[in-house]
Amino acid sequence: MISLSKIVDNEKINIKLDLNALRAKLPSVEKNICITLVATKSPRKADNWKKNDKEYYNVILNHNRVLYSTSQFVSKMILKECLAVLDNR
Repeated sequence: MISLSKIVDNEKINIKLDLNALRAKLPSVEKNICITLVATKSPRKADNWKKNDKEYYNVILNHNRVLYSTSQFVSKMILKECLAVLDNR
């Protein structure tokens, strides 16, 4: 099962990171995986860890790229990023 969340600091970015649409496009997995999409002005680092049979991943997105791109572009970008996380775990 994949759980999705997001950390943003701008309402325009919040709207573009549609977690329900993303969830529908991701494959089913047997492990419990939590992915957090992060698009903030303040620098953050990509991180991953395991705890209590869950795998956690922070996916850092370029704040300005998300802010100034179309929703369709952002949807494709976050799908690509999340699929890369699932492929590399």
